Amino acid sequence: MLETFQSRNSRDFRQRYQNSWGFFKTESGERLLVVMRDIGDHTASFEDARGARYKARADTDVEFEFIPVNKRLFIHDDNLMYVGRVPARMFSRGVNEQNTQIVALPQMREEALTFQNILSAFASEHAPVEQSHTRQAFTLSDTFGVTSGILYVYQHQIGTWDSVQKQVKVTDKMFVQEIKDLLAQYSLPYQMVD
Repeated sequence: MLETFQSRNSRDFRQRYQNSWGFFKTESGERLLVVMRDIGDHTASFEDARGARYKARADTDVEFEFIPVNKRLFIHDDNLMYVGRVPARMFSRGVNEQNTQIVALPQMREEALTFQNILSAFASEHAPVEQSHTRQAFTLSDTFGVTSGILYVYQHQIGTWDSVQKQVKVTDKMFVQEIKDLLAQYSLPYQMVD
């Protein structure tokens, strides 16, 4: 969601993006992850991961790329994490504490939004499955992941993953074909068992 801060729509901009995370496009073209802190009628202040504060004036063509809340699985600090939208505030857009939930699996422990886990969820490349499938936690896609021998679709357990026996058991039959396809796609040496 690419947005430009304009004085004529500053109230709408504030309502949608106050405390939301996004990327500020620097003069050099770099995408810098920031969180919008204070949005007034003519200025908006935002902060980066180092704690540096910036101000943007309205009507100066300063662009922000806000992150849509697309549910997905990702790895952060060797843990499988789920991020998804909490539909409590429909007028609030982008990733923010009011409408975004990050959960550590399998504990189902809700995590605070931080620069580090937002970067892991939305800006980092996933490790290639071919190299990571024997780790404690890894993703097969944005939808499927494994941790502690449990196979997940988003935050729901759908089976088991045995890295020693090289076996996968999908208990929710709706996902059997998708898992078979992922095993074939990545040439993983696992056998599907009932």
